[in-house]
Amino acid sequence: MPNVKGEPKDEEGQVVRTWQKRDDTQLLLGYQYFKGRAIPYLREFWSPEGDGNYIPTKKGVTFTPEMIEDIISGLQELQECLSN
Repeated sequence: MPNVKGEPKDEEGQVVRTWQKRDDTQLLLGYQYFKGRAIPYLREFWSPEGDGNYIPTKKGVTFTPEMIEDIISGLQELQECLSN
């Protein structure tokens, strides 16, 4: 995985999945800790120099762990709508 500036370390959280969006842009799914609580996120990172060093952008969302099942359910519904 490329070097991501601002990427949480293991003791601070973890990147679970990375998708390459464009040559200089990635989407990262993971979590980080804030005030002792795990906060999941989906955030866009980009490499301004194109050298593999990525920084976080403002584009993204955080959510609570309790919302994960509902988000998965919504994504499955979206997938069904798009496949029809």
